[in-house]
Amino acid sequence: MNRKDGSKYPYDYRSGQHLARLIALIGKLQRNKNQTPPAQNNKNAKEDALARYTWRLTIATWIIAFAAVLNFGASLLQWSTMRRQADITQRQLDDAEIQEAASITIRNLTVTGFPDKPIVSFEVANSGRTRADRVTIVPGYTWMPTETVFGFLSREDAFGGPTRASEFGFSIEPSEPPRRISFTMEAVPPPRPSGLPTETYYPTKGDIVSGQVMTLFFVIGTYNDAFGKVHHVSDCVAYRGVGFDTCFGSNRHY
Repeated sequence: MNRKDGSKYPYDYRSGQHLARLIALIGKLQRNKNQTPPAQNNKNAKEDALARYTWRLTIATWIIAFAAVLNFGASLLQWSTMRRQADITQRQLDDAEIQEAASITIRNLTVTGFPDKPIVSFEVANSGRTRADRVTIVPGYTWMPTETVFGFLSREDAFGGPTRASEFGFSIEPSEPPRRISFTMEAVPPPRPSGLPTETYYPTKGDIVSGQVMTLFFVIGTYNDAFGKVHHVSDCVAYRGVGFDTCFGSNRHY
């Protein structure tokens, strides 16, 4: 079959036209092979968008967490500052109360009529700046071996006493003169308790008078100050066989 140009060969390889068309066809087929289908392109775009959103969400979460940590640190610092300021204010108030509070003292503690009919006498005065209320005074005595006395007296609560001021106590102003108070005590020692085992040591009057055991007469005072706080004060004298001496250098306040 002849070509339109009259050539007797079906194809004219010498012209190069066929070769160019063949190369163009191969290139088109190759591009079609490498081209991603539209559905695949859409899937990749969604995955890329999701990855970008996840990354932005992660960054935002870290920023929020960091801001929360900063806010917590600032709140903690503010609380600490306020706490220190409150402590300083409270100490100032406590110091002011201490300076203005009542202060009961027990003076001139003496014992007469010992040992048969001891009478404990003393004075109560308010050496503070405000009134003392519900002043409650409790006297007493005890005895013990001399070697144990100093350890006993070193205890703050050696004589115990009421922990609360009685509503039947009296009030005393700083401007009032000291009040003289006396208590009559039972004989020292009192009769031996009937239920006490015979092998248990119980001092006799001779043991007391000779000073074989030391006898302590004490007075405990409890009172409220103008700020509602409870205070305690105590004083003591000890009989050591030749007379009474003070137990403490001065009143004990606690």
